[in-house]
Amino acid sequence: MPGEPMDWKAHLFLGAVSGGLLAHLFFGFDGIELASYSALSGMCALLPDLDARKSKASSALFWLAMAVAAFLAAAGFPWWQPAAIAMALLAFDFALRPRHRGIMHSAAFLAAASILAYFFFGLVAASAFSIGYLSHLLADFCLKI
Repeated sequence: MPGEPMDWKAHLFLGAVSGGLLAHLFFGFDGIELASYSALSGMCALLPDLDARKSKASSALFWLAMAVAAFLAAAGFPWWQPAAIAMALLAFDFALRPRHRGIMHSAAFLAAASILAYFFFGLVAASAFSIGYLSHLLADFCLKI
């Protein structure tokens, strides 16, 4: 219905399609490279909603953090390391989570995160991150008005 916010499936689809177009036009990717780039871009399109407690991205991050904590505990790491991961996750969830469509839905956050992605992962991964994230911001901006 017009005027309603996009759900996670629409953001995932829009991010993957945008990423696929960029990958083909600018990098000349096809086949598995194109599919991988599109998948990464689609997943990154979900990241701006980490600020929403009930989003798919928040849920996935929660279970990933719990899996890491369980792995550390099972691998024999000191008890405080898995506990620290769990406590950090709870602190973010209840005390530090920004308001929805706040800082994580801004061009400044996109720019800073894209620079960090470029520094840690290189141009191709950073561009997949950026186009996916940007597709989310643009879709939300168009629907917010």
